[in-house]
Amino acid sequence: MWLSRSVLSTIGGPGRGLTQRRSDRRKLASSVPSSAALRSYRRLRVAVVVLAAAVVGLSAGLAVVASSGGTSPGHSHAARKASRSSASTRASRTTASTSGRDASHRPQVLVGVTTGGTLEALSPLTGAPSRVLASGATGDEVSVTPDGSMVYFEAAVGCMDQIERVPVAGGSAQVVATGSVPAVSPDGAELAYVRQPLAGNPACQGQSFSPSQYTLVVRNIASGAETTYPVAPQVASNGVPSPVDHLSWSADGRALLVSIEASQDNQGWQLSVIHPTTDEYYFSGSGVPVASTDAPSSYYREGVLMPNGDLFVDLVCCSGTPPQVSSDLLVEVDPSTGSVLHQVAVGITTNDHTSLETDASGHWLLYLSGNDLLVSEDGKRPTTLASGFVAAGW
Repeated sequence: MWLSRSVLSTIGGPGRGLTQRRSDRRKLASSVPSSAALRSYRRLRVAVVVLAAAVVGLSAGLAVVASSGGTSPGHSHAARKASRSSASTRASRTTASTSGRDASHRPQVLVGVTTGGTLEALSPLTGAPSRVLASGATGDEVSVTPDGSMVYFEAAVGCMDQIERVPVAGGSAQVVATGSVPAVSPDGAELAYVRQPLAGNPACQGQSFSPSQYTLVVRNIASGAETTYPVAPQVASNGVPSPVDHLSWSADGRALLVSIEASQDNQGWQLSVIHPTTDEYYFSGSGVPVASTDAPSSYYREGVLMPNGDLFVDLVCCSGTPPQVSSDLLVEVDPSTGSVLHQVAVGITTNDHTSLETDASGHWLLYLSGNDLLVSEDGKRPTTLASGFVAAGW
């Protein structure tokens, strides 16, 4: 998100004092003046008093003009031009500050999964709920179709959840497939999700899982045809699963960013970029590089692709044994080098930061800090919209 404020400055000209000159009095030709001479002398004194009052009034008027940003006749052309330019700048800044994206450019649809398991349509401006769409929802990710008419979500069902969809305007939810973390492509034609056992669910307790049970699926929404992507053989050979907790499409629909979570002892965090039309695996062992002063111990908790090709990520650094989070940054990074391009926010080290999202324009970022829903405009300081969520998206 921290909204900018226009600063209005008053430009005043320097104070100008008036020097009053005293007039020499004429000596009378004779020691006893005539009555005519006395009348003439009195008229002269009245005229002098009136003239002095006029000069004082003019001086006060010039001072008022100067204090209100005007220029006196003695100011140069450059000074007058600078004054006009400054006034124009102040006006444009005021307009910019009052014509933000809140009303006209913020995404029109926002949905969230509450800690109680309900899927709700929310106000994009305030985060207030407008309607309940479904119950039994869970997971880190929800995905709204590009036209804003349908939302895909994960429903808790046994050891392996299922993907469902429901109209944003309200209606009955429909089961789509067995899986989790749904992500609709930018053209609305395909749905990416993962099919994997959920080790953290009570229904999965006591079971052991092999890497072959974890696959990324890209499904044609119209036909139902699916293409699956397992982990690469060299990764599967170590016997350790690579669970996925978030998916994000590139703006052109040609790439997917896969957020891989820790498999054991806080090890395994990775971001993997795959190209569904050419790649065979969702993870081949090499992910997005981490460029950090604490690179050996830093990792990406989660990330999403932005429309400009950069990544919006949660960059975490750990220390100690067992590992403890020592720093948490929400940043934009270069996917080829991992270099930090812009810091959006400092995360709370005791909170998990999930459900990262960017809108189609790239102007609005969204994420959860714990159960608090935050949004950022153009990478500025985020603001909290609402609380009590485990997933959100627009």
